[in-house]
Amino acid sequence: MTRMNKKTIKKTKEKIIPVSSSFFSARLSSIIAIILLLGTIGVLYAKKQELEKSQREQKSLPTSSPTPVNLVAPTTQPEQPIKQKTNIIKDTALPTPSPTERKKVPITLTDPTVAGTYYCYEDKANEIMTTQNNLNLAIKTLEICGTTLSFNIKTCFDDCTQKAQACINNCYGSGDMLACTYACDAPNKTCGDACPKGTECSDKYLGDIDRLRSQLQQLKASYCP
Repeated sequence: MTRMNKKTIKKTKEKIIPVSSSFFSARLSSIIAIILLLGTIGVLYAKKQELEKSQREQKSLPTSSPTPVNLVAPTTQPEQPIKQKTNIIKDTALPTPSPTERKKVPITLTDPTVAGTYYCYEDKANEIMTTQNNLNLAIKTLEICGTTLSFNIKTCFDDCTQKAQACINNCYGSGDMLACTYACDAPNKTCGDACPKGTECSDKYLGDIDRLRSQLQQLKASYCP
């Protein structure tokens, strides 16, 4: 019984020893592979750091050197940008002389021949309104003159009538009434001839009114399209 146990234990040891040795060898291989991998990663990381450092050094180098080149270049061609600026100024100045629409303002005309509201050029508005004011003033003056003239004519003829009536009254009791009355007619006619004819105002102001009215019509046609 004891011999069998020794044999069994010996066989069991023989079986266990190979299994454990292969396990440790596989474990050792994986550890070595991990170490190699880490080493490779470290080498790559070191190379990456060196590459980034060299790139930074290359980028830092041009910052100090290009300044003399940039300073020299503009001195050789100073006139080129000036020509371009003058061309730009000419181009922008060309559209300004182009005809622009003249500003218009509303104007109300009151003369019966052109009565209404029109949109006239602003730079001619004062001239148009001055002409209309002068026309209105001339018409008003004619009206005042006509009123005064009518009063003067009536007064004059009334005076002539009174004088004629007084002359006729003096004829009563005379030997020849008809001859006396006839004699009073001559002074009455002379008195009436001395009174205003009634055309004095129109002769004085109507020409100005016609001229100003024609001028206003022409201004309206020319400057109030």
